[in-house]
Amino acid sequence: MLRDDVSTRLRLQAPRLLLASMLALILSGCVSTTERQERRQQLAIERGAAVLSVRTDADSLAAAGVLQLERQPQTALALIARATNAGSERPDLFWLQAQTCQSTKACDPEPAAARLRQLDPANGASWIISLTRADAVNDAVARDTALKAIGESQRIDIYWTTLVSRLSSAASHDTRTSLPVALTAVMGEIAAVGIPTYSPLSKACASERLAVDQTLETCRALSRALLHGDTYITEMFGIAIAKRVWAADSTEWQAAGEASRRYNYVSEKSRHIDETHTAAGAARFVSMLAQNRREQDFSRARLIASGMNPDPPAP
Repeated sequence: MLRDDVSTRLRLQAPRLLLASMLALILSGCVSTTERQERRQQLAIERGAAVLSVRTDADSLAAAGVLQLERQPQTALALIARATNAGSERPDLFWLQAQTCQSTKACDPEPAAARLRQLDPANGASWIISLTRADAVNDAVARDTALKAIGESQRIDIYWTTLVSRLSSAASHDTRTSLPVALTAVMGEIAAVGIPTYSPLSKACASERLAVDQTLETCRALSRALLHGDTYITEMFGIAIAKRVWAADSTEWQAAGEASRRYNYVSEKSRHIDETHTAAGAARFVSMLAQNRREQDFSRARLIASGMNPDPPAP
């Protein structure tokens, strides 16, 4: 069910839809609510955002911005800009700012992307923004520059666990917004704006383009960077590209297949963990996110904490 454009808007008042790679792992504990409950939650979020917006710490400002993205996008962008000023050494916040600019088309994402490259030079995620912009205007030179930079990076990180843990904690701290409500809202908004569009990478590595040796090598490098990303959605795109660019009997192809098998196992097991709709469960969830830089590590830790084997049986 992975789609090329994974930046579908996910809102509290909309149906509870999430990317296939995130659904079981992130919202397994969410329960359906009545329209009246939805309205109460929305009002709590709006009141909480107003409280957060007058604070001065980076997490509160970023949380206030994220929670107002749909209704007041300009205000939200200003709050996120204030957050990066307050947290000027935080790569996760600059990623959020760059992606928010990119997804809303309301500001230039390149300054934030450039700052992210300074703070986290091994991370190629910011170049996906440049690639998407180059692809949109068919700028071949800029496209090739971005593809090369992504391939030379060590990993593609979008700071999912960091942003969700820090901003949901801030959104529920002395705001009269419960942690389960704050967590659901923050996850939905960050899923909407914090996940890049991977279609230009998939397009660049389309099967018909791989007959060119240079393109093949570039796409092999891209797949390695994606496979080392900090979320399953990123890893899944790495797997898909790896299976195009390596022979089925190669070590790389087999490793991609094993990564896919691990994901399928973890995804299925995680569906049976129901916790985030309670205050205690949401607190455990957020704490575990904060302790694990990668979603993959978080998911493994979550299975262990639930008494499940984190490793799939031998094939």
